[in-house]
Amino acid sequence: MVKDAESEPRRQRRYAETRQRLISAALRLVIREGGEALTTVQLTQAAGIAQSGFYRYFDGVEACLTAAVEPVAERVLEEIADSRNALYSVMSEGIGRSAAHYQTVLELATAEPDIARLLVTHRFEKSPVGRVMTRVVDSAVADLVHDIEALGAARGLSLVRENVEVSARIIVVAVLGGIEERLERPNRSTRLIGEALAQMCKAVIAGLFDAAQGP
Repeated sequence: MVKDAESEPRRQRRYAETRQRLISAALRLVIREGGEALTTVQLTQAAGIAQSGFYRYFDGVEACLTAAVEPVAERVLEEIADSRNALYSVMSEGIGRSAAHYQTVLELATAEPDIARLLVTHRFEKSPVGRVMTRVVDSAVADLVHDIEALGAARGLSLVRENVEVSARIIVVAVLGGIEERLERPNRSTRLIGEALAQMCKAVIAGLFDAAQGP
């Protein structure tokens, strides 16, 4: 009985370690080859386990890919959240402070280029990776919609939800474009890109608020 009790934690530990090897292998393969055509053969070979053992850990390739990409998505969301701080700054503290917030977001491309490339490369794919990245973008847009509406309410404005959603998506897509620009041109100044994003954000929000105020 004591032996069995001692072996159970070891089994759980081996299970967790092997599952993590599959997750790590999935992330490496997605970064290197994309996620649309991955197979259990590729995943198990990369993880160094028997193919027959794959379904002990995941129901299928999509479940494994989702487990690999979702933590990446959370990391990206944390970075994109800083662009929400830029929204408040551009309306209250000016372009300079807002640009500094955007520069922080752009550093994702420098600090973790593989994560950044996953987002900008796969977000339109009809694949498990693409679906997770689409959720990241949609979540960022929803958060920004909430922030814009709060800013409008503080100014006594009644904003049209559809207009707010369009404005929020324009800003998020522009931030992704800034990340992509940094990836493709690593020597490009983050200050320059950050200032351009801040100017764009200010113009979008100002136009939205002006429309709400009427003629």
